[in-house]
Amino acid sequence: MKRYRAAGMDNAGLGVDTENPSGALGLYERMGYVPTQRSIVFDLPIEAPEG
Repeated sequence: MKRYRAAGMDNAGLGVDTENPSGALGLYERMGYVPTQRSIVFDLPIEAPEG
């Protein structure tokens, strides 16, 4: 982050799966990141046709 700041960047962002049991969300929040956007992604597996 120090290098980013030295290069003139004001913000750093990342994406995280908040349901991930690894605790990544908590880690990033402890590092000072704050949620600014949330999204929901749906997935539906499509079965191959029989035949």
